[in-house]
Amino acid sequence: MADADFLSLLLDSCNIQRKTRLAVASDINDSVTVIPANSVSGAATSGTITIGAEAITYTAVDTGANTFGTVAAPATRGAMGTTAASHSTSDDIRDAGGHRIFAWVNNATAVACRIETARRQELEQVTNEKTVIDPKNVMLPALTSLTEDDRITSSGNTYSVLRVLRGDDVDSEHHVEAILDIVKAA
Repeated sequence: MADADFLSLLLDSCNIQRKTRLAVASDINDSVTVIPANSVSGAATSGTITIGAEAITYTAVDTGANTFGTVAAPATRGAMGTTAASHSTSDDIRDAGGHRIFAWVNNATAVACRIETARRQELEQVTNEKTVIDPKNVMLPALTSLTEDDRITSSGNTYSVLRVLRGDDVDSEHHVEAILDIVKAA
């Protein structure tokens, strides 16, 4: 099947999400009270973060701008007896216990996809390794980057990637195919 034929069959739009560690999004000096991050989706809406040896408390996050603290509710630098310091782009943002914080971040653009009920043979290939709640099969354009560490969102649902099938694993080399499982809401 040619790529053009495959794309004409697609029924939906998918976002591929990568698990990303939270990090400082741009250099900041020791007096900045709105802390820019690559994402705030994996963090609490208020609390304490650490960057390097500095603790920073905040009572608000801006999910649109991806900041800890806002103009109306600035973060407090040098909290818990630490000293405010300058930080560089990509410095880890950790929780108060020093553990990395992770977030699911969408790729820049959505890709065309077709999601359907998984075929029984494919489901059997993954059931010995993982518990399957609501298996689905997805087909994506051939050059789509996808791993089992990613997630896919489509039509309001979020799916974990159970297995990625490429080239020799499937009948056609003109698409990437994966087995998905719906992520249950917490």
